[in-house]
Parts: sequence; C-alpha cells; structure tokens
Amino acid sequence: MENRTGKKCNERKANRRNRRSKRLNDSTKKSSNTKRTNYEFPKIIAGAFAAIGVCAFLFGGLSDAVMAAELGKTAAVPTSYLLKEEISEAKPTISEDVTASTESLETPAIKEVQEKKADNYVKGTYKVVSDPLTKDSTPTEKDLTQDAAAEIGARMLWELFGLKMNDATIYMSYNAGTETFPRAFWSGDVRLGDTRSPEDTCYTFIIDAVTGERFNAGYARTLEKEVSLDFDKKLMDNPGEYTELARKMAEELDIVDGKAASSEYGCQGYSNNDPDITIEVTGTNGDRALLSFSRYDQQFKGIVYDASLKISEPAEKASAMKASEKAQETLEAMPEVEYAESENPYLIPSVEE
Repeated sequence: MENRTGKKCNERKANRRNRRSKRLNDSTKKSSNTKRTNYEFPKIIAGAFAAIGVCAFLFGGLSDAVMAAELGKTAAVPTSYLLKEEISEAKPTISEDVTASTESLETPAIKEVQEKKADNYVKGTYKVVSDPLTKDSTPTEKDLTQDAAAEIGARMLWELFGLKMNDATIYMSYNAGTETFPRAFWSGDVRLGDTRSPEDTCYTFIIDAVTGERFNAGYARTLEKEVSLDFDKKLMDNPGEYTELARKMAEELDIVDGKAASSEYGCQGYSNNDPDITIEVTGTNGDRALLSFSRYDQQFKGIVYDASLKISEPAEKASAMKASEKAQETLEAMPEVEYAESENPYLIPSVEE
C-alpha cells in the first residue's frame, strides 16, 4: 500500500515537473517571438498616432483652445470624424433661409476670389496688439516684426476671404516652434467687434516668422441656428460637389502652383456648431493643400498650405514614433510574473512548495 502510494506521488511530481518544463519552454519561445516583433510595435503605433496627430494639428484650433483656457470658458475645439480641418471661412453672417445645397459653384467665396486678380488691395485701418492670452517667446533679429507679420496676414485674409480690415484688431503671437511644428511662426487672431470669446466670429492666420510664407488661414463662426453635426456617410461616399468646389478654388487662387491634378475627400468634422468637410487638392507638381467648407451652406472655411504640411507631417510622425518607443520601453521594463500550475487547469501565482 505504501509502495503504491509512494509510486503515485513520484509520478505526480514527475508530471508536474514536465508540465513546468513545458511552460518554461513555451514562455521562452513567446519571449523570443516578442523580441523579434518588438521592432514592429513602434511602427504600428506610430502610424496610428501620426494619423491622429496630423488631424489634431491641421484641424485643432490653436488659438481657440488657448484663448478658451485663458478666459476660463469651455473650449469649442474643432472636432474631426476622419481627418478634419479647422481653419475657417469667409462670411461672418448668415441668413436663416440659406440652404445646405446650392445649384451653382459660384459661391460667395468663389466670387471674392476674383478680387485678388484685380490686385486692388488697400491696407485697412486695423490695430495690431500683442496677444495678452498667450505666453510666447521673443522674436529674433531674423524674424519679421509684429507689424510686418500682421500686414502679411491681413493681405492673406483679404485674398482668401475678401476680408476688409477696417476697425479690426489683430492679436499677434510669436512662437519659436513646437515639437509637432518645429518652425518659428507668427499667428494672428482677427476680431471685428469689441468682444473676444470662443463663440465670436474670428479670422486666423499662421505664417513663417522669417520669410512670411503662408502656413494656415481660417475663419470661424457660430451659426444662428442649430444644425446636425453628425458624420454624413453619404457625403463621404459621394463628395463630388465639394471636390469640384475645392479644385476650382485652388486653381483660382493658385494654391497648388497651377492646375490641380486631383481633388479628394479628406474628412468631416465641425467647429463651434458649424459642420464642415475637408478636401485634399494635389497640384500637377505635387504640391498639396487642404481646403475646408461648411457642410451647412458650402461656405469656404479655411486652408492648410503645402508648406505647413511639409513641416507638420514629418514632425507628427517623429513625435508618434518617440511616444511609441517610450511605450515599448515601459512594457519591456515590466517584471515578468511567474506562474505555476496547480492540480486544476488554471494558472495561479507560484508559491514555495
């Protein structure tokens, strides 16, 4: 009886050692496979972060978010469903009877473009002030002066939106560059009234601090009526009306240095209570631009120029890769938890026998 019991115990111990040995081998193989695929992890995560990051930069309201925080109010940060842009548009007021569809591509924004060709720009009687809501760095000797940068921005807004700057105030900010946009730039926030809140009508621009090259420009408004901000799948599947509108504007304004080779759907989103759609236009020379329009009434809402994309996209990808590598390091630093098998099929933390 004792021999049979002892033999049974010895067999049980041997089986347990075999199972543990098998688990150790499997764990080693798994660890080896993990090491082989570690290099893939940053690339996969970087791709996801880059896609999100590009949207955040292109369509995130830099001045809106900062200003809202400083004013102690909730920021109406532009939102995207797929790849949306918040740089906004040209008509500060709208009427209740404006419909979401138009029968012609000759929108007010298109008509205003014609003024540029006449080259009849006249400097407005605007006021330039340093933005008290931002904590910026100090311009260098190589950078444009605040007044010079403001005038470049004012002319850009006139060419894009037909904006006359009489009695306007331009709140200027200088930034030496950020991790996701490593280039010094001047930004301007234009207000036409006496108040300054996230809900007010405003025009914005960003230019290169040294050369004055155009990066972004936009217009933001709050509609006088509530409209749907939901994602429109039908519009995504058939954006032809907007792709043609974007193509025509890009060529009229010579945004992509000549004729457009393609005009494609980019994303949908909204800023404040104004839904929008963004179209990516590519020129025959490869230059790209993102043009945004209101899904409510097709008003032109803004643009991201090729120069801006060439700076932001590599920086966003590098930032995403850096974040993913940091995440990988954190995962690898986590201690491995040792498990032992009990008599049941479940795994439990190992304990001293």
